[in-house]
Amino acid sequence: MRIILTALFIPVLLFSRPQRGSDAYDRIKNANALYRAGTYDQAIDAYEGLSASSPPADIAIAARFNLANTLYMTASFREAASLFSRAAEEKSADEETRAAAFFNAGNALAAMAGRSTDRKQTHTLLRSSLMQYRQSLLLNPNALDAKINTEIVLRRIQPPPPASLSSTTKKNSDRQSKISSAMKERVLNSVHLEEKALLKRSYHPPGGKAQKSLNKNW
Repeated sequence: MRIILTALFIPVLLFSRPQRGSDAYDRIKNANALYRAGTYDQAIDAYEGLSASSPPADIAIAARFNLANTLYMTASFREAASLFSRAAEEKSADEETRAAAFFNAGNALAAMAGRSTDRKQTHTLLRSSLMQYRQSLLLNPNALDAKINTEIVLRRIQPPPPASLSSTTKKNSDRQSKISSAMKERVLNSVHLEEKALLKRSYHPPGGKAQKSLNKNW
């Protein structure tokens, strides 16, 4: 089962509607149109320019959120995760927006984990992703995608790999292995000699008298 990595997007604003006709409203509407058209580089420039213009708080949050979304779409997962986390911590945003930001931060971290070739780093990223999904569910307990991704990440998290053995420990391990092999060989040889002796004592030469059994119950 694959993690649902589709990032949620704020079309304009989820928590309050800016005044139509305002410059900030027109600029974020234009940036969103660039995003939907798939012209992500232009959308990034539009969102960054809008954020730098000190827009009203609600527009600023939406611009930051959607800039993070656009970075996510360009596989800039680290930058996206950072911006989503900032959006999630905005106290002026409503719970739905913050829940979506936590969810998207979790997706960005999970995407980073999927690209990592280092087991420890993958483990750390998945743990961080799990924390973001749980924060999202605290704000929106009915979010199905967050529930699904939480379950998938829990299944994928593995304990970090053990530290590599030191040279001394490795030598001791090799020595112990050699000792065990030698002991095993001696035991097998001893058993083999005992079997030969047993066969010799219980063997009946042709025409000769049978030797007494070593054990009367045989």
